Amino acid sequence: EQLGRSLPEGVDTQVLFDQSTFIEQSLGEVRSNALFGGLLAIFILYLFLRERRSTLIVGLVIPISIMATFFVMQQLGVSLNIMSLGGLALGIGMLVDNAIVVLEAVNRQRLKGFSTWDATRQGANEVSRAVTASTLTTVAVFLPIIFVEGIAGQIFRDQALTVTSSLLVSLLAALTLIPVLSSLGQRAKEKSAGTDTPPGTPSPLAESLAAAPGEAGLSSRFSTKPPSSTVRDPDTGRLREEPWTFRRVLRTIGRVILFPFVIIMRVLCYVLRWVGRAIVVLFLGVLVKAIRVVLWLIGKALWILLRPAQAIFDRVWDFLANAYPGVLASALEHRARTLLIAGVLACGAALLVPKLGIELVPPFSQGEFTFELEMPPGTPLAVTEQAVQKIERDLAKDSRIEKLFASIGENPDIGGTSTEHRENIARLSLAIANPGDRGQEATVIEAVRRRLALDPGIRYTFHRPTYFSFKTPIEVHVYGHDLDVVAGYASLLVREMQTVPGLRDVRSSLEDGSPEVQINFRRERMAALDLDLESVSRTLRNKIRGEVATRLKERDRQLDILVRTANAAEINVDQVENLVVSQVDGVPIPLSTVADVSLGQGPSQITHIGQQRAAVVRANLAGRDLGGASRDIEELLRRNPAPHALEVNLGGQNREISTSFRSLALAVFLAIFMVYLVMASQFESFLHPFVILFAVPLGLVGVVFALVLTGTAVSVVVLIGVVMLTGIVVNNAIVLIDFINQRRRAGLAKIEAILEGAQARLRPIFMTTLTTVLALLPMALGLGQGAELRAPMAIAVIGGLTLATLLTLVVIPVVYASLDRRP
Repeated sequence: EQLGRSLPEGVDTQVLFDQSTFIEQSLGEVRSNALFGGLLAIFILYLFLRERRSTLIVGLVIPISIMATFFVMQQLGVSLNIMSLGGLALGIGMLVDNAIVVLEAVNRQRLKGFSTWDATRQGANEVSRAVTASTLTTVAVFLPIIFVEGIAGQIFRDQALTVTSSLLVSLLAALTLIPVLSSLGQRAKEKSAGTDTPPGTPSPLAESLAAAPGEAGLSSRFSTKPPSSTVRDPDTGRLREEPWTFRRVLRTIGRVILFPFVIIMRVLCYVLRWVGRAIVVLFLGVLVKAIRVVLWLIGKALWILLRPAQAIFDRVWDFLANAYPGVLASALEHRARTLLIAGVLACGAALLVPKLGIELVPPFSQGEFTFELEMPPGTPLAVTEQAVQKIERDLAKDSRIEKLFASIGENPDIGGTSTEHRENIARLSLAIANPGDRGQEATVIEAVRRRLALDPGIRYTFHRPTYFSFKTPIEVHVYGHDLDVVAGYASLLVREMQTVPGLRDVRSSLEDGSPEVQINFRRERMAALDLDLESVSRTLRNKIRGEVATRLKERDRQLDILVRTANAAEINVDQVENLVVSQVDGVPIPLSTVADVSLGQGPSQITHIGQQRAAVVRANLAGRDLGGASRDIEELLRRNPAPHALEVNLGGQNREISTSFRSLALAVFLAIFMVYLVMASQFESFLHPFVILFAVPLGLVGVVFALVLTGTAVSVVVLIGVVMLTGIVVNNAIVLIDFINQRRRAGLAKIEAILEGAQARLRPIFMTTLTTVLALLPMALGLGQGAELRAPMAIAVIGGLTLATLLTLVVIPVVYASLDRRP
């Protein structure tokens, strides 16, 4: 707007490309997902706890942890972006896990008959080591991030810092705030129930009428005895009765006359003061009462609405709670069969892995895209403009297109910096009316492709705006010194790759070079005429381009001032060979005497990769994953081997995938190692952490099944979810094994301790799992802008955590009973 006001009249400005719109909408969607996920987590807490007070206590951990995390993010210099807020949305269900375990332990101790203080202390001490270990294992998986390279490191860092900060804050709140809040109301009830008012204790009314310290009581204020008149003796300094003088008589008469009025005023002031106090107290009391009534009505309405859900949930939970001990007892009796079933599931997942697609990062659908157009070489700028204007008129009739603009003669980057100038190129940029409609975007793209296909002389390439430093999905690099051989093999690859399903816009960087006049000097003839190549070339350049006479300095740049003949710009190709380039004994020497002049085509660009000449064959993907397309291209290269003078390899996003996947694989192994070290230090055992780590492959099985069912490809985002799952999935096993060890230390036998511990931890395990899963559900649905980056991670965590929890309740106790040989 400020720029528009400074422009001359008749000049208007319009925003053509604005990445902030997509970013703001994506951040808004992340906030909505986090809020909705938090509400779902609190809802499932209420169904389990059946008590508003306990639900509110646990729910307080979410806003407290988030606000404290914002402070930590500010100190670490982490901005509010898609990944950092996505980390909060991803971890919002995990924030209440520790609080749930602590609160459940405190309530269980209270049900055993312990006082509030003892129940709080014993319950918190009972699970403090388990919740600390589970949180540290989740945090430990983020330490290997320093070894992650490529785009995965760029995406993961902000998210790792956010999740780590929020989990550490939630742990501190669970071990300190939750016990305090859970004991406040209960201790007040115990005090009121256990103490009576002792005999002789003044009533509240009598206490209110009593004199406050430093004030006269009510009886002294209403005393009718006139105050005595005393004076100080100047000789002795003692008080004595004032003698009756005329002045004293008048003062006494005045006091007697005004005394009733003074009493009335004092009584009136006293009454008004207490009436004011009563009004304030009554007003506040009525206000508090009204708030309580409103909250009660809201709670009653919610209870009525949730009553059917609570009834259904209670039936399902009762069925699970009653069936679980029998299932676990049967699994412990048939350990080999149980482990065989888990092994079959793992083998099934391994067989499904090759069917999964592979991609670097899911493509964003944001309602804006561009087509790079290229006319035949040598097309004048005016002809290019006419062709583009015709295309614009046809596309302007489509109501689904909101913005349409073109750049002719140059190919600028997103920021407006020109990267290429040619008269036969143009860039067509479009924005659809409904950016969130992916189906509409796909149909508009196909409509534009069909329109461009009507002009066979136009070649085009489709591009989306990029938010990361990505290359073209498919790139084949052909290295060689001889450009003719390189161009020939690159043309062969273009024809073969056009037959590969899912590849669109296949082009080579050496195709269709620009027309040029090629001059080949005959050195023997020049030597015979005593001419040197440098002077002839300089003379020819000055006659065509002009000679730099001086330079004009304008601000921070210098402009060449050329001196040339008036008709230099009108020289055609036939006249070039007749240009005089020198004189020998006064005889002019034309260019045709010392050089061969011909028309040819030069390369449009010469690409150097690793200080070697190369041709780059690029292609976009449509309806296919990068992994499958790369395998087909590798097979194509085996069928069409390159000549011995050339070297060929796959580049583009395929190379970035190799780097990122290799780094993330290392991060997964380091995360597992870090988790094992944390658990070994907490349990002071090498065996029990090994038992707990069996939950990790169970989680990976769930990830594979979830990806197959949803049709999601393996990407950097999915692998980041797998790294996080490594720390999350062991939490339930830690809580379970820790409680089993406590029961065994209390004197129970191994099988009895397993059955009792598993049954006691069934409820908190389901609560923590469901809160995490339901909090991630809005992200997994893939709604809104930027969902392509959030949904795969949520799907991976939900699938892995769900199956791992179900198998943890059965498989982990079986592995524990099999490996721990103590009775």
